[in-house]
Amino acid sequence: MTEQNRESNTAGSNSKGWVLVTGSTSGIGCQTATALARTGYSVIVHGRDAHRAAEVVDEIRRLGGRAEHLLADLADPTAGWDLAARSLEVADGIIDVLINNAGGGAPSPTDEVTNDQFDWSFNVHVRALIALVATLVPPMAERGHSVVINVSGIASVMASAGYSLFQSSKTALAKRLFLVEGIQGNPPQEVQILWAWRERTRQASSAKVTSNVQQTVFNPPMLSINAVNLY
Repeated sequence: MTEQNRESNTAGSNSKGWVLVTGSTSGIGCQTATALARTGYSVIVHGRDAHRAAEVVDEIRRLGGRAEHLLADLADPTAGWDLAARSLEVADGIIDVLINNAGGGAPSPTDEVTNDQFDWSFNVHVRALIALVATLVPPMAERGHSVVINVSGIASVMASAGYSLFQSSKTALAKRLFLVEGIQGNPPQEVQILWAWRERTRQASSAKVTSNVQQTVFNPPMLSINAVNLY
């Protein structure tokens, strides 16, 4: 990256810092990225589709915010590491908030799950997150003020036919198999949002967090994270 590009990408003096929101080209991730941009954060929008990612960035910029987008298919075993490295490059080495939101997968009965489906689910929901935390959290700890937010799903606490693979990988996320504790320095606050969903006529949400932070609730269309001092 040239010095000119680095200067244009670095969070400005009025910015609260850089946020990486994975899976932010639609749904919860898109709404969260837009909401944080409105409050003064510079946002890295992540997704797999260049057109959709560019649309989110354009909307944030139209609202007066600052945003860049990075493409990565987290089903690739190495994509999480690559996304983390490129995010640090965009933000000039400073990511203040990591929001692990990317996820998905088609329903499949347990006896029909294929190796490819298994790899996809655990690469996206677990492997990529470990890579992002391992790369981005140590610099966060050096600064002493940062937050990691992990968006899980109702599937991690409620059984549903045909979703055993999705549930098992999301449960790994909800059970915090990749702890930020043990990182040298001052580890970031780690927030676990266990579920958030929408219905056709109304929207509902619930959340649970780790013991070192107060409760945080997703209230569409905005992620309410006052409890961890993001706003």
